[in-house]
Amino acid sequence: MVLGAFLALSLSYGVRYSFGVFVRPMFQESGWPISVISTAASINILVYALTGIACGRLADRIAPKWIMTTGSLLTAVGFYVLIHAKSPMGLYLSYGLLCGVGHACLGMVVCAAAIGKWFTRKRGVALGLSSVGIGVGTMVMGPVAGYIVNAYDWRTGFVVFGAAILAGGILVGQGL
Repeated sequence: MVLGAFLALSLSYGVRYSFGVFVRPMFQESGWPISVISTAASINILVYALTGIACGRLADRIAPKWIMTTGSLLTAVGFYVLIHAKSPMGLYLSYGLLCGVGHACLGMVVCAAAIGKWFTRKRGVALGLSSVGIGVGTMVMGPVAGYIVNAYDWRTGFVVFGAAILAGGILVGQGL
């Protein structure tokens, strides 16, 4: 349980917090101002925060594994739509909205709900250990994104991250 939440948080937060690596290559290819591209990250964070409330309520009613599986699918679809975005609106809808909702479904609220249902004793330790995944994912995924973008391109980076979220999120989510 704790390892599954750790891995889900590593993937979700690591991928989300590595977005800055993609900004310059996206700017160079699209010509959109960096502020336009960065706005997608702001929308993502806002949607994540607002959706987290709904995810918490939903996690009280259904098994977190279904919320996490849905989040994995939404995030992967969001990345797929993102690599084909032809306008800032496409960027906002794909990364801002779809990925924002998907990340919320894979985020700390849902993982904490799963752990809370599983542990009665040492719940705080379990939550603490799983939340370390946020830092580890952030530390690992940024350099991975940098490598992929430098070796290939930004679209390949989002394809790889989408595949990782899809496979890892579903495997971990169905295990919780």
